[in-house]
Formats: sequence, C-alpha cells, structure tokens
Amino acid sequence: MPAKEEYIAHNQTNEEITRAIGVDWLIYQSLEDLEDAVIEAGKGVVTEFDSSCFTGEYVCGTITSEYLSSVGMARNDEAKINKNSTDETIEIHNKE
Repeated sequence: MPAKEEYIAHNQTNEEITRAIGVDWLIYQSLEDLEDAVIEAGKGVVTEFDSSCFTGEYVCGTITSEYLSSVGMARNDEAKINKNSTDETIEIHNKE
C-alpha cells in the first residue's frame, strides 16, 4: 500500500499536478461517483470498490495513522539511503 507521500498529488498544486501527469486540466469527481462508475463499468463483475487509499478506512481494521506514518518513514529517500549505506571498509586486491 502506498504511503500518502508517494501519491503524485501529495502537497502539490493543481498546476503542479497537471504538469507532472502531462494534461491540460484536472477534473475532480466525488468518491461516490468514482465508485459508482467503476461498479457500472464492471457490468456485474465488480460489486464493491476498495477506496481505502482515499478514505483511510482499511478492511482489516488494524491500519492506523501511526502505522501509515511508519510506512512512509521507512520508504522515504533518506531511509533508503541510510539502509543502503555503510561505514564498513571493504578491501579489494587485484591479482598481479
């Protein structure tokens, strides 16, 4: 599941979002309208829509804002750099 910081629109203006995704303008719709459109397009195959990434209400019931914050912190660029870096010295010798 993505952290909120990973969404393209996080902390962005409409102008920044339109540039980032290469469109002329944005059109917003309500979550209810989005769910209805997906269910209708599913023609009976889709009967439910998981909108937890929009509402924060996850089906398992155990996802908290603290958990989502920890996921975001673990995925941020600084955490990735720290995870991949080390102060260990590696000796490399060429054969002569």
